[in-house]
Amino acid sequence: MRALGDSRLGYAVLAVAAVGLFVASVVPPPAAATGPPAPRPLGVPLDKWIHAGAYGVLALLLCFATRARRTRTVVLAAVVVAAYGLAIEFVQAPLSARSFDLVDAAANATGAALAALAWRVRTALEDRRDRSRR
Repeated sequence: MRALGDSRLGYAVLAVAAVGLFVASVVPPPAAATGPPAPRPLGVPLDKWIHAGAYGVLALLLCFATRARRTRTVVLAAVVVAAYGLAIEFVQAPLSARSFDLVDAAANATGAALAALAWRVRTALEDRRDRSRR
């Protein structure tokens, strides 16, 4: 289990996820299937949930790799991941099969922020538990 805590492994997993997300974002999307419309959980299009989830995972991986515990570090991780998502939107702008979409960028940032918040709450609870054991 200690190997999972190795920061080199954490950074490697983060890099693979970031590259995978980039590739998935620039290749032409699969052709839309005809049929019933995609679900809209809570009235939000499904693709926005996917954006939020993907960038949330990326933020968690960055927090894990950096072993972020301080609020400032966790916020910085969320900002870095949100900026990465925005940069990918700019890369998509000139691509014929893709487009720049600020709503996608907002979904990316929302996912990163929520995941970072969850990470910070988790670490704060761990710190509190550790202090109470002393």
